[in-house]
Amino acid sequence: MISLTLLNLPGGCSELAPTGTPTRAPKPAPTRTRSPTRALRLALPLVLAIVCLPAAAQQSAEEAIALVDVYIKAHNAHQPEEVLAMYHPDADFHLSMGRGVVSGRDDIARLEYFDAAAGSTLYPQALTARPEGDRWVVGFGYVIEYSDIFAAMGLNIVLAEGMERGFVFENGRIRTIYQPDLLPACMEVMAPGFVALVAWLQETGDPRADTLLSDGALELTEVTAPLLVEAAVDWRRDTGWGPSREQAFRCAQVPAQGRGAALP
Repeated sequence: MISLTLLNLPGGCSELAPTGTPTRAPKPAPTRTRSPTRALRLALPLVLAIVCLPAAAQQSAEEAIALVDVYIKAHNAHQPEEVLAMYHPDADFHLSMGRGVVSGRDDIARLEYFDAAAGSTLYPQALTARPEGDRWVVGFGYVIEYSDIFAAMGLNIVLAEGMERGFVFENGRIRTIYQPDLLPACMEVMAPGFVALVAWLQETGDPRADTLLSDGALELTEVTAPLLVEAAVDWRRDTGWGPSREQAFRCAQVPAQGRGAALP
């Protein structure tokens, strides 16, 4: 008789192929019952078409967006261990403003632990997803972010630009994250604010500078995050520095490409 075995094909597909040597059998009497073998032949092309689809095509846009939701919930709950469990071991994190790429889950951990210590909460809006080979790419219209550091600098709401490529997933794991740039109106506050804060730390001989500064730049780690918040509050109290109402208002304005999405 003829047995069926699975042959592995390139791309992870499988094909049913006959093995063994066929033997003759008496010709069966005519019957109206449909042959199981004929039914298998009819169904096999459809089965193979499904099995041979790329991994991404077997998922859905809703499932890809759901992965982002899981990441965001863990991030906003300040549970870096759960967040890091979603990363591929060889994931990449592209920092905003062209500041470079952090590669590998172990090094990305430093970023996630800092965000947790800084009280970061993210709300990406107007999510979209599309397959790209064996991966899913998720973009967003804009991102709303709150953090203790932003609040200490005088901004309760900070918005970041939208991105067509924000998250890239492979087999349910984060392969790449692209960190969006803050809106120009927000950068008009944060960039000069940090420069002024660093100058204040150095000029006043504040002892926290030994921990907060490295080669004249702010050191952003899990340990320095609460100290940075404390120093920023003291600096603003001492100098009276802060964004104007107009600056804070423009920083919180939804960019044109994201309008229509609901605020959280």
